[in-house]
Amino acid sequence: MQLQSQQNQPPHSQHPQMTLATDSINENGMFDPRYTCDLDNSSPELHWDHFPENTAGFALTVEDRDSPNKNFTQWLIYNIPSNITHLPAGIP
Repeated sequence: MQLQSQQNQPPHSQHPQMTLATDSINENGMFDPRYTCDLDNSSPELHWDHFPENTAGFALTVEDRDSPNKNFTQWLIYNIPSNITHLPAGIP
């Protein structure tokens, strides 16, 4: 599963795959500066859907593969209940 801009979501198929979307990525694939260390350094708003019916919960790991240390974990959140399908911007 890859993070997609909400503007570039693929059409829904008969058997859709789980999607994770945000409107915080521009058409060039870059995050809005508010969500980087250049400005606020806060988390973007995220939405997901098309997950398996018996999903118990969610976890999200955000890694920076361009960092000097390779695969630097920027953000980790877990124990998200399965009835939650949206995270607002600004979660620490």
